[in-house]
Amino acid sequence: MKIKEKALIKDLELKTVLKYDEIVFPAADIPKDISIIQDTREQRPIKTPYNTIIKKLDFGDYSIDREDQNVVIERKSSSDFYSSVSSNASFDRFCREMERARQVNKKIIILVESTFSKTFYAQSWLLRQAPPEFIMHRMRDLCRKFPETVQLLFVDGRKEAAK
Repeated sequence: MKIKEKALIKDLELKTVLKYDEIVFPAADIPKDISIIQDTREQRPIKTPYNTIIKKLDFGDYSIDREDQNVVIERKSSSDFYSSVSSNASFDRFCREMERARQVNKKIIILVESTFSKTFYAQSWLLRQAPPEFIMHRMRDLCRKFPETVQLLFVDGRKEAAK
Protein backbone atom coordinates (compact mmCIF):
# COMPACT_ATOMS: atom_id res chain seq x y z
CA MET A 1 0.00 0.00 0.00
CA LYS A 2 1.33 3.44 -0.89
CA ILE A 3 2.13 5.99 1.80
CA LYS A 4 -0.64 8.35 0.57
CA GLU A 5 -3.23 5.56 0.84
CA LYS A 6 -2.09 4.73 4.38
CA ALA A 7 -2.35 8.39 5.37
CA LEU A 8 -5.83 8.66 3.86
CA ILE A 9 -7.03 5.55 5.72
CA LYS A 10 -5.64 6.99 8.96
CA ASP A 11 -7.22 10.42 8.29
CA LEU A 12 -10.60 8.83 7.64
CA GLU A 13 -10.25 6.78 10.83
CA LEU A 14 -10.72 3.54 8.92
CA LYS A 15 -9.22 0.16 9.66
CA THR A 16 -8.16 -2.31 7.03
CA VAL A 17 -8.95 -5.97 7.42
CA LEU A 18 -6.73 -7.02 4.53
CA LYS A 19 -3.01 -6.39 4.61
CA TYR A 20 -2.33 -5.22 1.07
CA ASP A 21 1.42 -5.02 1.67
CA GLU A 22 1.62 -8.77 2.20
CA ILE A 23 0.84 -11.63 -0.10
CA VAL A 24 -1.51 -13.41 2.24
CA PHE A 25 -2.14 -16.57 0.25
CA PRO A 26 -0.15 -16.88 -2.99
CA ALA A 27 -2.09 -18.79 -5.66
CA ALA A 28 0.69 -21.37 -5.92
CA ASP A 29 0.16 -22.26 -2.24
CA ILE A 30 -3.59 -22.88 -2.47
CA PRO A 31 -4.27 -26.58 -1.93
CA LYS A 32 -5.70 -28.24 -5.05
CA ASP A 33 -8.29 -30.15 -3.02
CA ILE A 34 -9.88 -27.04 -1.49
CA SER A 35 -13.65 -26.59 -1.93
CA ILE A 36 -15.48 -23.30 -2.35
CA ILE A 37 -18.94 -22.91 -0.83
CA GLN A 38 -21.28 -20.91 -3.05
CA ASP A 39 -24.52 -19.59 -1.59
CA THR A 40 -27.69 -21.08 -3.09
CA ARG A 41 -29.00 -17.57 -3.83
CA GLU A 42 -25.96 -16.53 -5.90
CA GLN A 43 -27.38 -15.30 -9.21
CA ARG A 44 -24.22 -15.09 -11.34
CA PRO A 45 -21.70 -17.61 -10.00
CA ILE A 46 -17.99 -17.07 -10.46
CA LYS A 47 -16.15 -19.97 -12.07
CA THR A 48 -13.01 -21.15 -10.29
CA PRO A 49 -10.78 -24.18 -10.82
CA TYR A 50 -11.82 -25.51 -7.40
CA ASN A 51 -14.58 -27.87 -6.39
CA THR A 52 -17.77 -25.89 -5.69
CA ILE A 53 -20.32 -26.87 -3.07
CA ILE A 54 -23.67 -25.11 -3.36
CA LYS A 55 -25.34 -24.55 0.00
CA LYS A 56 -27.05 -21.77 1.92
CA LEU A 57 -24.74 -19.32 3.64
CA ASP A 58 -26.05 -17.08 6.43
CA PHE A 59 -24.26 -14.12 4.84
CA GLY A 60 -22.06 -13.57 1.84
CA ASP A 61 -21.89 -15.42 -1.45
CA TYR A 62 -18.69 -17.48 -1.13
CA SER A 63 -16.56 -19.10 1.53
CA ILE A 64 -13.97 -21.83 1.80
CA ASP A 65 -15.17 -25.17 3.10
CA ARG A 66 -13.07 -25.31 6.27
CA GLU A 67 -14.05 -25.29 9.94
CA ASP A 68 -11.65 -22.47 10.80
CA GLN A 69 -12.68 -20.23 7.90
CA ASN A 70 -13.68 -16.78 9.12
CA VAL A 71 -13.78 -14.82 5.85
CA VAL A 72 -16.65 -14.72 3.37
CA ILE A 73 -16.95 -12.94 0.04
CA GLU A 74 -19.98 -10.82 -0.82
CA ARG A 75 -19.75 -10.44 -4.63
CA LYS A 76 -21.34 -7.37 -6.19
CA SER A 77 -21.50 -6.01 -9.73
CA SER A 78 -21.04 -2.24 -9.74
CA SER A 79 -24.78 -1.69 -10.33
CA ASP A 80 -25.65 -4.15 -7.54
CA PHE A 81 -23.21 -2.38 -5.22
CA TYR A 82 -24.79 0.99 -6.03
CA SER A 83 -28.27 -0.46 -5.41
CA SER A 84 -27.18 -1.98 -2.09
CA VAL A 85 -25.91 1.29 -0.67
CA SER A 86 -27.96 3.99 -2.42
CA SER A 87 -31.43 3.40 -0.95
CA ASN A 88 -32.07 3.45 2.78
CA ALA A 89 -33.98 0.14 2.77
CA SER A 90 -31.26 -1.69 0.81
CA PHE A 91 -28.49 -0.16 2.92
CA ASP A 92 -30.26 -1.15 6.15
CA ARG A 93 -30.65 -4.74 4.87
CA PHE A 94 -26.96 -4.74 3.85
CA CYS A 95 -25.96 -3.50 7.33
CA ARG A 96 -28.03 -6.22 8.99
CA GLU A 97 -26.07 -8.79 6.98
CA MET A 98 -22.79 -7.22 8.16
CA GLU A 99 -24.09 -7.25 11.74
CA ARG A 100 -24.92 -10.97 11.54
CA ALA A 101 -21.35 -11.59 10.39
CA ARG A 102 -19.91 -9.47 13.19
CA GLN A 103 -21.91 -11.36 15.82
CA VAL A 104 -20.18 -14.61 14.86
CA ASN A 105 -16.73 -13.04 14.33
CA LYS A 106 -16.71 -13.40 10.53
CA LYS A 107 -15.10 -10.96 8.15
CA ILE A 108 -16.82 -9.97 4.92
CA ILE A 109 -14.94 -8.85 1.85
CA ILE A 110 -17.32 -6.89 -0.35
CA LEU A 111 -15.91 -7.73 -3.75
CA VAL A 112 -17.07 -5.23 -6.39
CA GLU A 113 -16.54 -6.53 -9.92
CA SER A 114 -15.34 -3.19 -11.24
CA THR A 115 -12.41 -0.91 -10.57
CA PHE A 116 -13.00 1.98 -8.22
CA SER A 117 -12.71 4.57 -11.01
CA LYS A 118 -15.03 2.68 -13.37
CA THR A 119 -17.58 2.23 -10.61
CA PHE A 120 -17.70 5.90 -9.73
CA TYR A 121 -16.86 7.81 -12.89
CA ALA A 122 -17.39 5.75 -16.04
CA GLN A 123 -20.98 4.62 -15.60
CA SER A 124 -23.04 7.78 -15.53
CA TRP A 125 -26.36 5.85 -15.60
CA LEU A 126 -25.61 4.78 -12.01
CA LEU A 127 -25.53 8.41 -10.96
CA ARG A 128 -29.32 8.53 -11.27
CA GLN A 129 -29.52 6.32 -8.16
CA ALA A 130 -27.14 8.43 -6.06
CA PRO A 131 -24.15 10.72 -6.64
CA PRO A 132 -20.65 9.29 -6.07
CA GLU A 133 -20.22 11.45 -2.96
CA PHE A 134 -23.22 9.78 -1.34
CA ILE A 135 -21.93 6.32 -2.24
CA MET A 136 -18.55 7.23 -0.73
CA HIS A 137 -20.34 8.40 2.41
CA ARG A 138 -22.12 5.05 2.64
CA MET A 139 -18.85 3.17 2.11
CA ARG A 140 -17.29 5.12 4.99
CA ASP A 141 -20.37 4.36 7.11
CA LEU A 142 -19.95 0.63 6.46
CA CYS A 143 -16.26 0.72 7.32
CA ARG A 144 -16.84 2.77 10.47
CA LYS A 145 -19.79 0.70 11.71
CA PHE A 146 -18.00 -2.59 11.04
CA PRO A 147 -14.25 -1.84 11.21
CA GLU A 148 -13.22 -5.40 12.08
CA THR A 149 -15.81 -7.03 9.83
CA VAL A 150 -16.03 -5.25 6.46
CA GLN A 151 -13.40 -4.75 3.79
CA LEU A 152 -14.22 -3.29 0.37
CA LEU A 153 -12.28 -4.61 -2.59
CA PHE A 154 -12.66 -3.31 -6.15
CA VAL A 155 -11.34 -5.52 -8.95
CA ASP A 156 -11.25 -5.22 -12.72
CA GLY A 157 -14.13 -7.47 -13.73
CA ARG A 158 -15.32 -11.04 -13.16
CA LYS A 159 -12.08 -12.68 -14.28
CA GLU A 160 -10.11 -10.83 -11.62
CA ALA A 161 -12.90 -11.44 -9.09
CA ALA A 162 -12.51 -15.19 -9.62
CA LYS A 163 -8.80 -14.94 -8.76
